[in-house]
Amino acid sequence: MSPELDNANIPNLDDFVADFLQFGGQSYYLVPSLKGLEPSSFSLSVWLKSTGTNDDNQYVIAYGRPGQLAFSISGASTNLTFTLNQTAYPTGKSLADGKWHFLVVTVADNTAEKPVVDKTIQVFLDGKLLLGKSAGAAAATVATGLPLAVGCAVPQDPDVEGYHHFQGAVHNLAIWSKALRQDASLGIDEVSEVMKNGILLNEQGRASDPDITL
Repeated sequence: MSPELDNANIPNLDDFVADFLQFGGQSYYLVPSLKGLEPSSFSLSVWLKSTGTNDDNQYVIAYGRPGQLAFSISGASTNLTFTLNQTAYPTGKSLADGKWHFLVVTVADNTAEKPVVDKTIQVFLDGKLLLGKSAGAAAATVATGLPLAVGCAVPQDPDVEGYHHFQGAVHNLAIWSKALRQDASLGIDEVSEVMKNGILLNEQGRASDPDITL
């Protein structure tokens, strides 16, 4: 659960939580085979703090195999970048301020509305849209059962040391099998709801938790 906040007042999570993952440039967290993920639409949400130097290759999270990344978040200290199926989408934003930020990345499948495979990528930072792009036909469905690394690039083998290490901290990493929505015209802001509460409430007021949490 995140502390009480609003979009204009991002707190120092060091004062609120004690269970964040700290990465000093050598440590990382590895799930050799992440099950239950094969959506055509999905979202990532995470609190992160970058304390690293200027290095585009510092990976906050990476899912897939070496040379065949399904998705990743990297470059927090220089140029925050989301990569989907080997295609990079840089935001041009550096988080090298040593402060906590809330990041949401959504991948929405629009194929049902169009005659070709088409997906829309959105990156939200601290509750505000930072990047919106069409991924087009290059964005295939993300497969399940692949390795997930937090704090580095995916190692060549579970027994091999990771590389391109992230320097900073990560808290409340979640994966949702849906594209979180933010649409002022419809009064929908699931991005800010997750930022404030860590969960979503459906129309009946029942809580909806992420599909995967770390």
